[in-house]
Amino acid sequence: MGSPRELHGHFDVALVVLSVAIAIVASYASLDQARRASQAHGGTRLLWLAGGGLTMGFGIWSMHFVAMLSFKMAMPVSYQPGLVALSLVAAVAGASIALAVVTRERPSRSGLLTGSAYMGFAVAAMHYLGMDSMQMAASISWNGWLVALSVGVGLAASLLALLLVVRITAQRGPLRPEYHVAAAILLGFGVAGLHYIGMAAATFYSSAASAPGGFTTSSLVTTLGIAGGVAFLALLCVVVVDQRRADLAVDLALVAGLVRQLAHGEAVREELCVTAQRLTGADHVGLYEPDAEGRLRLAASCGSAEPVPEPAGAPERERQVLRDGERLFVPGERRGTRRQRDPEALCGSAHYEPLTLDGRTLALLKLCWQRRVRALPQRTTALLGMLASDAVVLLDRHDLLARLEYLAHRDELTGLANRRVLGEELERAITAAAGSLRPVSVIMIDFDHFKRCNDTLGHQAGDRLLMGAAAAWSAMLRGSDTVARLGGDEFAVVLPECPHERAIEVAEQLRTGVPAGASCSAGVATWDFSETPGHLLHRADQALYAAKAAGRERTGSSIRHLA
Repeated sequence: MGSPRELHGHFDVALVVLSVAIAIVASYASLDQARRASQAHGGTRLLWLAGGGLTMGFGIWSMHFVAMLSFKMAMPVSYQPGLVALSLVAAVAGASIALAVVTRERPSRSGLLTGSAYMGFAVAAMHYLGMDSMQMAASISWNGWLVALSVGVGLAASLLALLLVVRITAQRGPLRPEYHVAAAILLGFGVAGLHYIGMAAATFYSSAASAPGGFTTSSLVTTLGIAGGVAFLALLCVVVVDQRRADLAVDLALVAGLVRQLAHGEAVREELCVTAQRLTGADHVGLYEPDAEGRLRLAASCGSAEPVPEPAGAPERERQVLRDGERLFVPGERRGTRRQRDPEALCGSAHYEPLTLDGRTLALLKLCWQRRVRALPQRTTALLGMLASDAVVLLDRHDLLARLEYLAHRDELTGLANRRVLGEELERAITAAAGSLRPVSVIMIDFDHFKRCNDTLGHQAGDRLLMGAAAAWSAMLRGSDTVARLGGDEFAVVLPECPHERAIEVAEQLRTGVPAGASCSAGVATWDFSETPGHLLHRADQALYAAKAAGRERTGSSIRHLA
């Protein structure tokens, strides 16, 4: 019986390149999932870790058996199913444990070494279990030094790759892709290097034994196809998640930019309608706000000047959204036959977006389309929701600032100027008249027996009296005159370029212009071209009290002539 004959084989270059590519792609997908696991918590972290371990395990296992298929020998080869399955388990388990170790919040140096050891020995175990699963009419002799070198290459590649994983997962801000790609290439070539050095360590000798049955080459190709599909799905999942995150980032940037425009604009309501139209492509957008009686009024709008056909029952839907604070979309429909071209036969589509703050619906955006819209895309609906959440805060702030500005200059009950504005207008009138010696007069007005009115008829009746008088006086005065409520039932009027005699006539007109059943007294003073605005008001006030002391319902007068 002769000595065993050494067998030689050759590698299919195309399959060698494919095996390396598989290792790199699988490494990229699994490392990306590991990065996501490091940023997640609880069940989500476990899911990403499981995905990363499976992707890496299937990837390096697929790479190994594609590389096995690339080695061609002049004999049939089959594979023992049990060892093939065990090699897959080794690859998945080792990759999963390694990723779990290095994706902790702060992996230690010993943890990093442990993780790379798991990964490297798992890849080595998968390789040599796969080699041992080969069933053929040949035996294998191993070169110990090359076997050790192959394991060392696997360990070194795993350590460097996991160091890059730690660098990636610790990074704050946008991901630098070069780290990710470098780690994938390094780990891919490390796995491939381990395999091909391990193949170089094997010498095949002919044997008289026949190859028992097992996994045939076609069965192995089918299995590898399934594993490749799993890896591809994992990579596709990563791409889809990245695309969604990218889309979300674009959406958030868009809404943030639009909200900044709203925040710096004066016409907030008009800008909101324009912004909503830009986001959705609606033909017409209207912003509706409830008045004091709960009826919706159009506060702002933009879009087509042509009437947009609305779905039937639009007013009731508006009230429903305002009441419930829930958005509502009404798809369009075409009445009659499909061939009918009459525009009147089209019932437009509409979307109702509530603007809610602290459980209160403060306004309603109504978006209308001329065309038929079956449903709004989820992305558009999400954008509208983000816009509405930010816009309602801006609207509320804008209204609050406007109200504060109004109250800083106006009396809340009557809408007249307040004491501060009266002082500013009087000082302005006196400054303007100082150089030309033009007269400036002041009237002080006070209702007679106003407390009795409040006590007998109630404060609401007193408020109605003050508001009625304020409206009547505003209509009587010139545009250059200023009437102000100083507080309670006390009012003052500044009359620029008005001589004393004319000011008395105006005071009499104002006294007779009060609502029926009420009376008032007035005091008139004219500037003496030297006194301060405060002293002029004091003289008018003294004239008022002189009129009251004389019996009320009359006008008192105070004038000083220029010396």
